[in-house]
Amino acid sequence: MPSSSSKSAAPLHLILERSRWLETLVISAYILALVAAFANGLSLWIKLGLLFAIAVSVPSSWRQLTRTRGITLNSDGEWEVIFPSGTLLTELGPATLVTPWIVILSLRSERQHFSLPICRDAVDPESFRLLRVHLQITGGIPRIKN
Repeated sequence: MPSSSSKSAAPLHLILERSRWLETLVISAYILALVAAFANGLSLWIKLGLLFAIAVSVPSSWRQLTRTRGITLNSDGEWEVIFPSGTLLTELGPATLVTPWIVILSLRSERQHFSLPICRDAVDPESFRLLRVHLQITGGIPRIKN
């Protein structure tokens, strides 16, 4: 149950767009994984298995980048995550991270627990600022200063 300090007078709604920065980061991570899988001292069959496993995971990771359409903090302190298939009411977890360029929300519902990265280039600047301020004011959220 959210604490009373996390209640907001007005809902905060963010519409998530594509983040070029996050896409570049994911592509770079996959390229590095492919290089590491190929450039190790393991046998050729193990290298091919690693390359196959990495290649198979790319579509799933790419879908994860675009599956969330938006997020709303309602007046009860609950976070409503908007997916193409519907919405999910969640609560903020303690592993949430706030930085000047990315916010990673740790969210949990009755059924699942997941992290939602929100990059500065995926939302309008004012909404991103309001999100960061809200998370920093409610306390207990680690933050990184630039």
